[in-house]
Amino acid sequence: MTVLGFENKSGQPGNFPIPENLSNQSKLASNQSKLAKQQYLHKASAQIIDKLVFTNDSIEKALAE
Repeated sequence: MTVLGFENKSGQPGNFPIPENLSNQSKLASNQSKLAKQQYLHKASAQIIDKLVFTNDSIEKALAE
């Protein structure tokens, strides 16, 4: 939760805010808006992976092997 800046489980991400054009779309979204949402989620998940999984120490150990 701290990577994206959530203060609580029902809050909004402070460090990676949801763009207005994604948060205000209707449930009957077009393919283009679905793609934009997927791209946003991909970027958010990449930040989490980079911060929590790929720490500098683990990368250096993997490269040393």
